[in-house]
Amino acid sequence: EYMGTALMFRWWSDANPFWVPVLLALGISAGRRFPNSLAPPLAMVVRQSRRYDRLFRGFVAVSVSGFIIFELYFQVFQCSVSARYEQETLSIARRVMGVLEEHNIDYWMDFATLLCVLRNQTINAWDHDADISVLMPKEGHQKIMRLIESAGLHATYDPRDLVQVVANKGDSTIKKPHFDVWLWTEVNDEKGHAMTTPDVDSPAPRRKWEFVLPVVRVPWRGSPGHLVPIPADAHKISHMEFDRFGGDYMQAQVFRGDCFHNFFNLRWLY
Repeated sequence: EYMGTALMFRWWSDANPFWVPVLLALGISAGRRFPNSLAPPLAMVVRQSRRYDRLFRGFVAVSVSGFIIFELYFQVFQCSVSARYEQETLSIARRVMGVLEEHNIDYWMDFATLLCVLRNQTINAWDHDADISVLMPKEGHQKIMRLIESAGLHATYDPRDLVQVVANKGDSTIKKPHFDVWLWTEVNDEKGHAMTTPDVDSPAPRRKWEFVLPVVRVPWRGSPGHLVPIPADAHKISHMEFDRFGGDYMQAQVFRGDCFHNFFNLRWLY
């Protein structure tokens, strides 16, 4: 069951989004060529395509062109964001980490950004953000937001216990460079000492305490001359988070799903 779920996830995250309109266009084109073999509902669709022939031809052109351009973006450019987008993301990351360290807030690199630290990279060419995690302060997420905004940045709260950071108030976290600060809650129950996240999309919403703390400081190319904290067992954490993708998590993998967001949000033109 787990293997089947993993395969489905990989297929869905690696599909060209234009394949549906391309198949639809091919089906209608075939129906126009062999109209007598169609069921009545399909025959009606084909008749409408003949009635609006210019519109249908435009649909075919856009679908095929979109498929080819998207595939080139994936195969040749690896779904990359613009150099400016990447540099602004790293700049926000360094400013947030700086203010947290200034106020003695423990944090650690996490998710894809942790992978990049382990691989001795900055961030992946296709990453639209960077990630760290912190323990939820007793004062709640508001404390983290106040500290971030004291550094001249703008922070918004997401119910997944996530603080998203942008350079300016009004900047979209979808289209503009941003930085994610994930908040983990300490628990000590019958299952042991751990930390949890309410993020329902997380493959590992509960982590053993000793997997994360105490942190270890290592170099990161995204912040030259500065040692950044990573979990005590960073490879165990990365395995828990990225095993669903299959393959070796130490080898960077780009999926068409990464292209989808960057392509349609024009991060490659930023």
